[in-house]
Amino acid sequence: MNSQPLSPKALERRLKRHFLKETHSFFAVCALGFEDVLEAELGMLVMKNRQGDRETGRQGDFDFSPLLPFSPSPLLEITGKEPGGVSFNAPLDTMYHANLNLRSAHRVLLRIDDFLAQSYPMLFNKASKIPWELYLPKQFSIQVSSKSSRLHQHKNIAKTLNDAIQTRLNPLGLKPILKDDTALEIHVRFFQDRCTLSINTSGEHLHKRSYRQLTTEAPIRETLAASLLQTLDLASFVFVVDPMCGSGTLPIEAALLGANIAPGLQRTFAFEHLPGFQQSKWERFKREAQEERQAPLATYLGFDIDPKNIVIAKENANKAGVQVKFEVADARELHIPSQGKSLLVSNVPYGERLEDSMLNDFAKNLKKNFKGWSFGFVCKDTQWLKGFKIEQKKSFENGGMKVFWVSGTI
Repeated sequence: MNSQPLSPKALERRLKRHFLKETHSFFAVCALGFEDVLEAELGMLVMKNRQGDRETGRQGDFDFSPLLPFSPSPLLEITGKEPGGVSFNAPLDTMYHANLNLRSAHRVLLRIDDFLAQSYPMLFNKASKIPWELYLPKQFSIQVSSKSSRLHQHKNIAKTLNDAIQTRLNPLGLKPILKDDTALEIHVRFFQDRCTLSINTSGEHLHKRSYRQLTTEAPIRETLAASLLQTLDLASFVFVVDPMCGSGTLPIEAALLGANIAPGLQRTFAFEHLPGFQQSKWERFKREAQEERQAPLATYLGFDIDPKNIVIAKENANKAGVQVKFEVADARELHIPSQGKSLLVSNVPYGERLEDSMLNDFAKNLKKNFKGWSFGFVCKDTQWLKGFKIEQKKSFENGGMKVFWVSGTI
């Protein structure tokens, strides 16, 4: 390795030669149990030059019509699926597209290296050979996890890695500073003595779309809401209604899907701090995403018994830039005449928030006033849905509590 100080032009040439034009390895993180949804979304990134895809929004047996094409990357190759995420190889441009467009992903990690490290000298020696000048800005942070490995002291692992980074970069005239809570973060994962190094290209969790400034009790994350909605044939409904909407996350995410609005348009990302970040390209990708916005596929409605929740939901919808009508109403008495194929979707109250009698009353009203409607509910148990036609039942965790996503027909 050339140990002479690296001029800005020399760094630029190195980035072009060894980083910008290379195919990279990525890992997109998602909620456990929703890997298939994420994999299907990643499939959208490879839709290009396929006859009929831009018109129909379909690929194979999966209906992508709510997610029309968005400047796809033609070279993405899915390389694996495991609990909590999907790995794939792709050009660097895909990093921009994935963070901007994926709705179900929690974050997108850029894989740097993977190697055996059974001692601190092994970690230091292998990490010091990595071309960190391609990845790190002036400041960075380190997050460590370790399981079933000889190296398990997080502080010692972080210190050794930082020493290796400085050993690589200082002779090049680069002296990045290890600091907590910086925009760009290195993920260090030890499992059975193998060390995997990644860059968190997303920064803050991708559920932070920047529209939900206010929340209500027991909210559902935006990424999880989008994951649930994508298990339904959302594009086939002309009415999408949340009878207990809280802060409005489910109908807002449904409206974002229906209008083909990229979820990352209103926020910033950690990859904007990478040495190889190309501002002009990023602005072009965002502009293309904005141009692909479409007219809403359905009418989106949200109701809640608490007027304060309706105020919050309206504010969130305004920030998201979607058309959702919110009104105060008691779900146990709600009646909406159907005007076509319609869907009820809600994160119904559970735990200490509600007595069983309330859900039973809600179910009675559904049978009386919503016969024939489709539904998708997040709930703690399914006893109150007796008599409903259940087509899908999936267990997952929300807020540390095991719950179910149940869908079907009333």
